[in-house]
Amino acid sequence: MRGSSQPTRPADHVIRYPDRFLAILDAAVRVVADGEHLVTLGIVPDRPATGYGYIRRGDRLDQLGEVGVYRARGFTEKPDRNLAAQFISAGEYLWNSGMFVWRVDTLLNAIARHMPDLHAALREIEPHLGRPDWAEAVARQRGSHVQFVHAGKTIKPGTFSEMLRKAG
Repeated sequence: MRGSSQPTRPADHVIRYPDRFLAILDAAVRVVADGEHLVTLGIVPDRPATGYGYIRRGDRLDQLGEVGVYRARGFTEKPDRNLAAQFISAGEYLWNSGMFVWRVDTLLNAIARHMPDLHAALREIEPHLGRPDWAEAVARQRGSHVQFVHAGKTIKPGTFSEMLRKAG
């Protein structure tokens, strides 16, 4: 899986322009191919919504066809109405779609570098993936930033092991 891209795809979005969306996904896959970038997809806001997180755009990294690629300067989770309105006026904020694209090895390397405790906990859990003692292994890691890993039950046994081994 080292070179494969792994998108997350929340199921609550309306995709009005599927061809445009596919072009954006294609651009994201091209950006992450180098193994250096993690991509989050932003949505141009049309109002100061308080129910979304916001991504602050930084420097433009690339232009792939009609798709602009920017460095993220920051994230703000669900601002109040006044702050959301300021974001819209500033013109450099996008709604956080909750959709991400990355190479698995790049993500795991970033976790190892920036969240070593989480990386260690994932390594502790990994041998139990797909085994009857999976839930118990996850429960032993409570408090070590691994609460979300329980969703990993949907990962095919062996896949996560392979990801960790290849990421080093």
